[in-house]
Amino acid sequence: MQAGRELDALVAEKVMGWTAIKGDLGSMPDGRIYVEVPYYSTAIAAAWGVVEKCKYEVWIRCLHGSCEVRVVDCGHEITRVDADTAPLAICLAALKAVGYELPQEAA
Repeated sequence: MQAGRELDALVAEKVMGWTAIKGDLGSMPDGRIYVEVPYYSTAIAAAWGVVEKCKYEVWIRCLHGSCEVRVVDCGHEITRVDADTAPLAICLAALKAVGYELPQEAA
């Protein structure tokens, strides 16, 4: 899975716990409003929010244009993901850590 708005929305829902709100702003009598999903898969500041949300340890190592993210619980690796950027690796690892099955090319 590539970095982009589709992945950002998936992380918002599956990892961050967001729920979709349909309809336009004028049709929401309870006062709910739209909030733009952060750029989790492309902006490190937003991706760091995903790390902070994780209930496990997250180890990040970036060298020579490649980043590895490991999600660890009590010293045991839950998942490991390699990607071109830290935000992308964080998002993919977080999805795997919550049990979301990634397409084969993203794993």
